[in-house]
Amino acid sequence: MSFPTSADPRALAAHVNQSTLLGIPAELRNIIYDNVFSSETKHGLVPHALTRVSQCIRRESLAMYYASVKHKTLEIRLHSPAQFTHAKKWLAEVDTNLYPVLPDIKFSWTEHGTFSSHKVAMSCARQKTTLGEAFGKQLARCANTGARTSHILEETMRQTYEYCFGFNMLDVWVPPIPSAFDTAVCSILVEDSEDRTWIVRQLSLLPEYWWNPHISVFIDLAICKDGQEWEMSDLRQIVESLEGVVGKASQWHR
Repeated sequence: MSFPTSADPRALAAHVNQSTLLGIPAELRNIIYDNVFSSETKHGLVPHALTRVSQCIRRESLAMYYASVKHKTLEIRLHSPAQFTHAKKWLAEVDTNLYPVLPDIKFSWTEHGTFSSHKVAMSCARQKTTLGEAFGKQLARCANTGARTSHILEETMRQTYEYCFGFNMLDVWVPPIPSAFDTAVCSILVEDSEDRTWIVRQLSLLPEYWWNPHISVFIDLAICKDGQEWEMSDLRQIVESLEGVVGKASQWHR
């Protein structure tokens, strides 16, 4: 799907009949922007290089770029003091309105031990569901896996909680189900009340990183958001939390 550019009159006056990007019709530039932006599956904190060719191209293409990143993974790299500084600066200055919704997000950082260091990557994949849909999926799953009939509702509730908070992709201790969550699910089943929309951030580590002491940063945030969409302030909280733990442990090799 293409989005019309806002053809800049200054660009047209300065570049008409020239063999440059701004010298071709706006409709063709639309196609170029669309093809370039849609060809990538991920993006970083800095917008695509094409948006930085000139001020005129940036004004034309930036809206199309951010419209295209909704289905791409945003990578936030935190392996050095410079990357932490850059991430915090970007998160403080970026215009939240540029993002239709926050896309899938991948954080990566370096853990420093006494004798070795290793890189860790955490994926936070965005999904949208309702408590009723989530409960139905987990109920069918329990029935198909042979859960004991006497415990099937209890097991389904636990799995629904894990799913809605993104925990079922992690091999971590799952906190007890809060009474408010239990009540919300039961009210849907018994009273046919309004089914609440739930933004799920499925949390997963790369296969080689099956355990990590700092995953609590993400779990605490998931519980705090309680099914609400993540915001830029939440990403800042993650970056600052990781900097406090990872930076202190490594002291950046000083």
